[in-house]
Amino acid sequence: RLFGSVETTAKRVCMGPAYCRESLFHSIRRPATILRLLRRVFPTLVGPEQALVMKQEVETLLRKEAIEVVPPHDRESEFYRRYFIVPKKKDGGLRPILDLRRFNRSVMWLKFKMLTVKQVVSQIRSEDWFVTTDLKDAYFHVSILPQHRKFL
Repeated sequence: RLFGSVETTAKRVCMGPAYCRESLFHSIRRPATILRLLRRVFPTLVGPEQALVMKQEVETLLRKEAIEVVPPHDRESEFYRRYFIVPKKKDGGLRPILDLRRFNRSVMWLKFKMLTVKQVVSQIRSEDWFVTTDLKDAYFHVSILPQHRKFL
């Protein structure tokens, strides 16, 4: 969710305040820890070139409906994470990243066992065939329940 704006000429870019309600965190492992962290503001500091990249990325994500603007009545009741910029490996461009490290350390992880290639191959029969599809922005195709979007 997006709250705030990106100024391309600014040396300091703030993507919004870090607020939350205690009732949002009853089901996570360390509510006191996460509440203390989320009450602090973590501004995103970038230079003019990075601010332009970030502004373009936010506009693109809004156009793709991958993010949404937070309604004014919700701005004081939710929390917001910072964005930062890293170089892309292939073309050397810049890629914005949503920083959820602090949040991820505070949620309960559910373990699952990933199948190995050997296990998958053992299930293939002689008449089987496969198709692959490369989806652009595949992550955006995962729907998030509206009541859970406040955590992103």
